[in-house]
Amino acid sequence: MVRNKCLDHLRANQPTGQIDTDDLVIDNENPQNSLEVKELHQSIDTIIDNLPERCRQVFVLSRFESMSYKEIAEHLQVSPKTVENQISKALKVLRIGLDRWMVFIF
Repeated sequence: MVRNKCLDHLRANQPTGQIDTDDLVIDNENPQNSLEVKELHQSIDTIIDNLPERCRQVFVLSRFESMSYKEIAEHLQVSPKTVENQISKALKVLRIGLDRWMVFIF
């Protein structure tokens, strides 16, 4: 119930109605929570590491290097549509791989 109240508060204070996950505070004092967060990060890293090479490159450039699709396409000498397809593929693999964490995340 508290979680839902917090999410409602965040939604009400966001102009777009979307939640900025940076606003969510993780209780690092709770050892169980810290362990779960570490496991989640390890799962994400493992999934990203197991992506096909090109897909991983595109995803890392997009999400961790904050490059636009156009910049990635120019950098890797591929079409922007290829970049878009690779990002979609990576996100699908992440969604499937992180399915068990969705209850924890939300």
